Amino acid sequence: MHGYQGLIAATIIALSSANAAAAPASKAESVVAASKKATGGGAWDALQGADEQGTRGDGNQPYRTWLNFRAYGMRSETRRGDAVIAQGFNGAAVWRRGPDGKVGAMTDAKARSEAILTAYISNNGYYFPQRFPAAFKYVRVATDAGRSSDILEITPAGSRAFEIWFDRSNKQVWRIVDRGDGPPITVEASDYRAVAGVMVPYLLTVTGPDGKRLDRVMVTSVSFGPLAASIFDPPAN
Repeated sequence: MHGYQGLIAATIIALSSANAAAAPASKAESVVAASKKATGGGAWDALQGADEQGTRGDGNQPYRTWLNFRAYGMRSETRRGDAVIAQGFNGAAVWRRGPDGKVGAMTDAKARSEAILTAYISNNGYYFPQRFPAAFKYVRVATDAGRSSDILEITPAGSRAFEIWFDRSNKQVWRIVDRGDGPPITVEASDYRAVAGVMVPYLLTVTGPDGKRLDRVMVTSVSFGPLAASIFDPPAN
């Protein structure tokens, strides 16, 4: 009898686990899953790191950005004339190197929160909930600029909420709204192209609450592959 009881208990546990695993995703999670599938599916999971280059501003500021898709890691360098301004985040340290070459570390909680938010949005962290935990909330359906969108509010662990718009027809992310502590900043993504099996926006337009353009990021190349973790660490002065 004891053996049968053990078998029955094991069966109950197995069935309970199966039922838990099969629990339906929330509406917000379903929107994100559909977007991931439509823009690359399993190809997203194979990515390790990204090396992106392009220009920003009026096209006269070359930039280069490195991203980690496995853990928080981001580094960006922008050239303005003869000066290079760099900033980064390795998951723990937030840093910035000014045009004078001096490196400053930002250790306060707000700086880390903002670094998490920037890195999360940049590497599409919502496609990797096991790697980058966050709370998803379905907000509403809205039509703007002729596009019907599912709008979600996402709050990455350790940071604050932002709003993300998924086009209901092609499932691509085309708008992000960051309300922060002040007037909202909007980023619109367009000119999607296939790179290594995933869809990448080659144009990002940043506008303020009055509709005035604040920045324009034009990607010229993106490559994916492993990156040394040290690239995200603060450089020596």
